[in-house]
Amino acid sequence: MHWMTMLQLALSAVLASVIVERARYLLVRAKLSEAGWTFVEESLRRGQLTELRAWARALPETHVGSLLQAVLEPTSDRDEELPELLSWLRERSAARLRLLRVGATIASSLGLMVGILSIQRGYGEPAGLLALEAGLPQKLAMSQALFSMGIGVATSAVCFYALGLFRPAAQALIAQSARAAHLLQDQLRSGPFTGSTMPP
Repeated sequence: MHWMTMLQLALSAVLASVIVERARYLLVRAKLSEAGWTFVEESLRRGQLTELRAWARALPETHVGSLLQAVLEPTSDRDEELPELLSWLRERSAARLRLLRVGATIASSLGLMVGILSIQRGYGEPAGLLALEAGLPQKLAMSQALFSMGIGVATSAVCFYALGLFRPAAQALIAQSARAAHLLQDQLRSGPFTGSTMPP
């Protein structure tokens, strides 16, 4: 197998690992379900500190859970930490999406380049045992070229499909985080949470 084909397969493996990581983060770990969001929104409006704190501890990987923990943490600087955390969560939502876009372009370009080089080598002067059978070098070259181009096209297609899923998911996650931060700020401005004492 040509070393450039090995490079293609390595690139495809790296991009596949990025897709799996982004899918787990954007679609499973960081996302809050509709039922969860309804609970958080109603609890925020009612100022139920105890329930919100327990919920945030149970789901710390969600963006909303991270925001709640930042506000309900007794040592947190609420005026400064909440905007910074929200900015950091925005960055995490969009992280590695550009890598997938660039990787898709590289994968397709690399597949085309390897295919051209394979054909060029196959239709050149045959060497060794390949010269004993007429047409064998050309057949092998075409097979290698199609294989390389297929890897490039498939990798690129999977990356673009993943981007079509991840971009709306990231935007929805950012919007959800911003909405939760807005509700938290409103509650903090209106006074202490009802039903409990705010931490010092």
